[in-house]
Amino acid sequence: MTPLTAIPSTITRGDTLLVLATAAGYPTPDYVISISGRNQDTGDATPTTNAAANSGGAYLLTVTSAATATWPTGPLNYTLRASDGTNSATVERGVIHVAPAPGESTTTQAAQIVRALDAAILARMSGDEPSSYSVEGLSVTAMSLTDLIALRNRYGAIAQTENAAAAGVGTYRRILNRVR
Repeated sequence: MTPLTAIPSTITRGDTLLVLATAAGYPTPDYVISISGRNQDTGDATPTTNAAANSGGAYLLTVTSAATATWPTGPLNYTLRASDGTNSATVERGVIHVAPAPGESTTTQAAQIVRALDAAILARMSGDEPSSYSVEGLSVTAMSLTDLIALRNRYGAIAQTENAAAAGVGTYRRILNRVR
């Protein structure tokens, strides 16, 4: 596998990331370079990966397929840092879009909530679910049908926005204006 010369803008979960990185001012015998990241949407962090020095004076940054398989899908803010054990410095920052692995479910949490709310609404409308009940002195009251529908509409809009973003389509609204 031939190393890339720069961090790519997109990577597929489960693919090996191999980059020959240079860090001016941070020579390879004295410094180690590392990459870490955090998902923009969820805040989930990725494990830090350290790079070994290459004989050519650059850093060979290798993130294994097992490591990228744990990366959350979506935009990932990454940071390259150089350290000599005492001093550390940020060398580069950027964004990598992490695409789902082939065959991996791309269902978002909002879409899962919409499906659960749809099931609850259907159960409430068919009369299969009681609106309240009591067990051993503990009383539970279910959400009203109006509240369930309002919540479903809110999460439906979030899921639609997430699906459009995943498809690379911007969300926009049409504004009509009449000029006389």
